[in-house]
Amino acid sequence: MMPKKILFFSLPSVSVDKTLTPVIDQLALKGYDVVHYNTEDFAPNTSHYFKFKSYPTVFTGHYSDKINEQTSYFDFGEILINAAASIMPYLVHEVEQEEPDVIIHSHLAVWGKLLARHCQVPNITLYTTFILDQRIMLPFFREIYDGNLQEGKHVKEAIGFLKKSKSLYKALGLRLRPDMWDVYINKGELNLSFILEAFQPERTLFGPEFHFLGYPTQKMKSIGKKELVYISMGTIVSQELQFFRSCIDLFSNKDVRVIISVGSRALLSYFGDVPDHIQLVPFVEQQKVLKEAKLFITRGGMASVHEAVYTLTPMVVIPVIPEQKMTARNIGELGIGVCIEERKATTSELQRAVDHILNNYERFTDNLSQLFSTIPETQATVKACQEITHYLEKNKTRAPEVLQ
Repeated sequence: MMPKKILFFSLPSVSVDKTLTPVIDQLALKGYDVVHYNTEDFAPNTSHYFKFKSYPTVFTGHYSDKINEQTSYFDFGEILINAAASIMPYLVHEVEQEEPDVIIHSHLAVWGKLLARHCQVPNITLYTTFILDQRIMLPFFREIYDGNLQEGKHVKEAIGFLKKSKSLYKALGLRLRPDMWDVYINKGELNLSFILEAFQPERTLFGPEFHFLGYPTQKMKSIGKKELVYISMGTIVSQELQFFRSCIDLFSNKDVRVIISVGSRALLSYFGDVPDHIQLVPFVEQQKVLKEAKLFITRGGMASVHEAVYTLTPMVVIPVIPEQKMTARNIGELGIGVCIEERKATTSELQRAVDHILNNYERFTDNLSQLFSTIPETQATVKACQEITHYLEKNKTRAPEVLQ
C-alpha cells in the first residue's frame, strides 16, 4: 500500500519555519510521503525525512523585503495575494503531478488554501500565532489608533486587495468571495495552533475544529541559575541599530552579563568596541540562551514569547506590529513581563522596566510557573502528528470546492 502523500506549503518566515518544520519532519518520519515547499533560503542544511522543493524565484520578488513596521493589514493581504498569484501555475502543476491526499499549509500561506479549493484536496491549517479573527482585531485596531483608522487610505488599500483577489479567484475557477480577513486565517478542515490557549484572545469564539497544542519544544525539566540578560529584536522589522546602541549604553555600567543578538554578522563591526561583559552575536540558539537568562528583551513574536515561557524567563516587550502589540497586552495581563511602547523605548524607560522586573522578580517567575503548569503533557509535535493521522484515517475523500 502506497503511503499517503502530503504537500506542505510554508510562509517564508524564520519563526514559522522554526515552529513547523519539526512537525512536518515528524510526519515524514512516521511514514508519510511529504514534500515541503518554501523559498530556497529555507532549504534545510541538515538531514530531514521530507523532500524539499523551492518556490519559483518569481515568488521572492513579490514577498521579500516588502514587510516592515509601516505595512498595514491591507498592504500585507495584497502582498500575500500577489505572491500566491505569482506561483499558482507552478503549484497547480505540482498538485497534478504529486496527487496529494492532503495539503497542509501555514496559516498565512493563502496559496495553500486556494490551491486546495481549486484542486479539491482537503486542507489542514497550522497556526504559529493567535487566530487573527476580525472580531478580535477590529476592536483592537480602533483602540490602538484611538478610533482613527485613516479610512480613506484603507479604503483604497482594500479596493486594491479585492481587485487582485477577484482576479486570482476567477483564474482558479473559484466561486468563493474574497475576504480581507480570511487571508489572515485560511481556515482548514482541521486547524492546529502551536500556542498555549492563554495567548488566544477570545478563545470562546472558536469551535472544536481548532486545537491549541502549545509550542513544539520540550518542557524544561530543570533550569539552573539564571544570570544573564538576553536581547533580540527578531526578524520582522527593519534594523534596530539605535535600539541596540541604547541597550549597550544602559548595561555598560551594570554588573551583569548581556548577550545581544543583532541578526547579522555584517552588523557586528557597526558598534565598535563594547564592554567585555556585553557580547554581540549575529544569531544564537535562543532557547538554550534563555535557559540561562534572568531577563529577555524582545519584540514579542509568538515563538520568542513561548520560548521565554518554557524557560521561565520574564520579558520586557517592545512591540511594533499589531500581532506583537496584542501579545504584549496578554503578557502584561498574565503578569509575566512588562510592555514599553516603541515610541517611548528610551534608555530611561527601558531602565525603569528592567528595574521593575528585577525588583519584583519572584512575582514574575511565580506567574510564569503558573502558566508553565498549563503546558500540555503531550509535546505539541507529537500531538499534531496524532491529530493529522486521525484526520487522514477518518477522511478518505477529497474536499468539495464549496468548503469555506
